[in-house]
Amino acid sequence: MIQKIHIGGLLEFYESSAFKELPVIPISKNRVASYINNPRKIDKLPILYLYFDQSKLVGFRSILADTLKTHGTTHPFGWFSGSWVHPDYRRLGIATLLLREVLKDWGFRMLFTNYAPASKALYDKSSFFSLFEERKGLRLYFRFTLAELLESKHLFFKKSKKVWGVLDSILNGIFSPYYLWQKIRLRIHSPDVPVFDKLDESHYSFINKHSGSVFNRTQPEYEWIFKYPWVKTVREETAEYPFSHVARQFGYFVLTTQDPQNGIAGLAIGKIRDGHVTFPYLEVEEEYLKTMADQILKHAEQRRCTRLTVYHPKMVSYFQKKRGLGLLKKPMIQHYFITKSFLSELPVLEHPLPLQDGDGDCVFT
Repeated sequence: MIQKIHIGGLLEFYESSAFKELPVIPISKNRVASYINNPRKIDKLPILYLYFDQSKLVGFRSILADTLKTHGTTHPFGWFSGSWVHPDYRRLGIATLLLREVLKDWGFRMLFTNYAPASKALYDKSSFFSLFEERKGLRLYFRFTLAELLESKHLFFKKSKKVWGVLDSILNGIFSPYYLWQKIRLRIHSPDVPVFDKLDESHYSFINKHSGSVFNRTQPEYEWIFKYPWVKTVREETAEYPFSHVARQFGYFVLTTQDPQNGIAGLAIGKIRDGHVTFPYLEVEEEYLKTMADQILKHAEQRRCTRLTVYHPKMVSYFQKKRGLGLLKKPMIQHYFITKSFLSELPVLEHPLPLQDGDGDCVFT
């Protein structure tokens, strides 16, 4: 049996006795608040699909409502943003049933990115999706964190995490002169700039003029993102939630680059999660690219970030060419997929599409 939850009934469902009895919950408290306050929510469409075997929850899908803007026309749609099936019920077609139900309700107007391999296999098998865009990025590694990076790769690494942690400490000790040299170099050559923990009116004015994406997030969306994060540093649920929603470190920050008239020539919204820094929004005028890049690197060093990931094309190109930057540079690729029928509704789009690294649910995770 499939049960569907709309925005209007989401809080009531979350606060119900039935929800509190679930050993695995289909949505976290943080996401409930985010979904309810989403400025692009669609009241008439379900955002949570639950599959029950009698009274036992054995699968679910959650949807994030959004809009896509092309040639002055706004197109409402949904992002696939969370799919789970109980291990004892996998390969029984439950994920496919939920997928088809979502597609039917949402008129086949769906996109996905930031996906797990199992979800991608299901989407491929359905034959409903086409590649919407491919973005090439770059990940910079600043410190050794083998214990953290390898833990999810295999049970062996998880059990031997302490050993890898010791190795990290040894390697970081050996490379400490290099870290000190980077710190001194950045402090000498990079300007000191203020770091903001929230956006102000001047920032929003810049963003509203330079949205930089077909998904066109502006002030209402970024106010919502900053106010209702999905990840917190304190666990609020006792039941299991299949997706990561608690971190040792999580937060957003804002960097700006100014022109000689003290106007904003570049703006970056950064996100730090457990030492990994990304940039959900980044726009900068060509002549200030180096300045913005140096500010990003300096802030990453000051926060002792272990790695940095960016997909902004010009910033990627700059970091690729810059020598002596980090311990390792790793090419990255991010794919965006769209239902074929939704793509056919849109006018012909010029590629590469203007996108931001935080589009979809990437800004939240």
